[in-house]
Amino acid sequence: MKSNVLRLAGLYLQEHTEPDEVITVVHEATVTAYYANRHYNMLYTAPMERVMQILEQTRYLVWDNAVFLALNEDQIQAVQNYVTQHFVVEQVIQDKYRQVTIYRRQDVR
Repeated sequence: MKSNVLRLAGLYLQEHTEPDEVITVVHEATVTAYYANRHYNMLYTAPMERVMQILEQTRYLVWDNAVFLALNEDQIQAVQNYVTQHFVVEQVIQDKYRQVTIYRRQDVR
């Protein structure tokens, strides 16, 4: 049985975001965005400066897997700290195989 959380996350975002909204996904953005029917930013291949630029413009973030190919452990921790400071958990979607967290920016944009 395959995990269903990316499809469920995408459907949640389709329902809770505007059609022209760009979502940000840490790792499996193409699958999540497909189900959400939204344009997306994908963080896992981006260097630190670009990750932070994207996060500064993000309203909805899907934290599906902490995979960041271009970042070291300290940088990953800095990203996690930024998310903790500027986003709130809006929805946690899980099945028996995995979990993803959907964050929404908490500060007024």
